[in-house]
Amino acid sequence: MSQTYPVPTGTTQCEIEIKKSRFIARATCVSCREEAMTFLKKAKSDYPDARHHCWAYLIGDPSSASSAAMNDDGEPGGTAGKPILNVIQHKGVGDVMVVVIRYFGGVKLGAGGLTRAYSGVTESLFSSMHIEQQQPVIQMKLLCNFAQ
Repeated sequence: MSQTYPVPTGTTQCEIEIKKSRFIARATCVSCREEAMTFLKKAKSDYPDARHHCWAYLIGDPSSASSAAMNDDGEPGGTAGKPILNVIQHKGVGDVMVVVIRYFGGVKLGAGGLTRAYSGVTESLFSSMHIEQQQPVIQMKLLCNFAQ
């Protein structure tokens, strides 16, 4: 039997500034990769002049996700997408897409600073996110005659 799990309700956004770099995090509920990529496309169109649009998603029950992915979008490998996904997994929320938009402020943060910045803004996002319990369902069709 399927378990319930928390999912975001609506779209949540928050912003932090670290050493003149601006980090804008957005999250929404998604049920498939296509929905996640549509959300990413919208973030890119809303902030076309941003340097990076890093993201991660987790679809399904967070304890046994059906799909998960991440992308650093030009940041040094493992400093953006992985920290975002780590926060998602730690929070135990499923069916979620997180995009973090970065405007570079001219001061290099280094690998550790980037990792802390991306995980920190994602943590802030989750602390303001509204969630509800999702109950997975299976669609069935029952055929019987009128007497049954």
